Amino acid sequence: MSLSNGLTGHTRQKSWIFIYSEILNAAREVTERWMVKYNSERTHEPLNYLILEEYRMMVKKSATI
Repeated sequence: MSLSNGLTGHTRQKSWIFIYSEILNAAREVTERWMVKYNSERTHEPLNYLILEEYRMMVKKSATI
């Protein structure tokens, strides 16, 4: 990610802002995917080693009994 030496300070600053905003957006996407996987695809000890959706179904089922 090199920027041309001919860029003015203002243009260089805008370029870096653009580059870092792209990096930040990519990091947000990766983090969001990880959070979904963490919360919905792995078991959780406090939930008796169930995935979150299984636990929700169990709670809902017991509430209707």
